[in-house]
Amino acid sequence: MKKISLLTINLCLALFSIAQNCIPDQNISDPGIYPEFLDTATVGVSYEHTLQILAIKDTMVTIANQTATADVDSVVLEEILGLPNSFSYSCEPARCTFTWQSVGCAKLSGNPTAAEVGEHPLSIVITSHARLGSLLFPTKDTITDFTLVVQDTNLSFIEDLAFSGLIISPNPSSSNHVLVNSRQICNSYYLLDPRGNRVKNHSLNSSKSFELDLEGLAPAIYTLVVQQADKQYYRRLVRL
Repeated sequence: MKKISLLTINLCLALFSIAQNCIPDQNISDPGIYPEFLDTATVGVSYEHTLQILAIKDTMVTIANQTATADVDSVVLEEILGLPNSFSYSCEPARCTFTWQSVGCAKLSGNPTAAEVGEHPLSIVITSHARLGSLLFPTKDTITDFTLVVQDTNLSFIEDLAFSGLIISPNPSSSNHVLVNSRQICNSYYLLDPRGNRVKNHSLNSSKSFELDLEGLAPAIYTLVVQQADKQYYRRLVRL
């Protein structure tokens, strides 16, 4: 009887996880949207990226020319503007209604096409419902901190630089030069713009560190590809 009960519980948990649009990370305690940057999408490669969302607990409202602190009942994600045609989003909770009491999430997914290559600035439209006594203050706002980049480059044979112990500093950067350090010897590198075009290409003298010149490059999200021994690795570089 106990075995049957355990099997039933496990089956229910499995079905619940499948039914969820994304899995909220309840370890997050600071209000906001995480991570700060979206993963780059590649043409022909199925894309999924999860944003973790924790609403604020209270906010300032103005009534009769006086400001007061109001509790936030909920924050509703109304829509995400600017997504390419092949992309969509879903939320957990399913109605995209978030509170300060628990973390929710929104999953972006799509199958990027060649026609969608480039940068897609997103506008995340939200409505905050703040309550002061019996009064409810719905306030609409637009978050414009996120850009989805679709690149026309097949990086499926390249590994993420995070596994090679490579560090880019500073990143993001508004400087014309960034420093790249690695635990492994680097033989060469090239830099791809959001459309997959090479904008920098340089050979290295078996070095574990080098300076990357960003002068003349427009603000965008670039991809740094480094050759180490018989493998290539990549990592995103944000130019402010």
